[in-house]
Amino acid sequence: MEPFIILPAWTTGNIILYGYLALMALAVGPLEYFGQAMMAYSKFRPAQGLHPRLGMFILYFLPLVAVTISALPYLLIHPSFRIVFAAVFIHFAKRCSNPLSA
Repeated sequence: MEPFIILPAWTTGNIILYGYLALMALAVGPLEYFGQAMMAYSKFRPAQGLHPRLGMFILYFLPLVAVTISALPYLLIHPSFRIVFAAVFIHFAKRCSNPLSA
């Protein structure tokens, strides 16, 4: 039986894409630390912009939708996929619950 790990192929395009994404992630760290890259929903931002809870709801709801759509073809393949999907779904759903209270 083959392993059920799904990894992208090591093509030149993928290496460039993931290298670029890694560099962007490293570049944002100092900007965030010095306050240059604050998002409109940041809890450290002044009172302007989105309400922080609404921003966090949007931030966690989109991965919930993405993981559901991307996991649908794989949920019938093996029980381990369903377990991982359930854990990720519960993690993001828990963070989306009641976003505008207190």
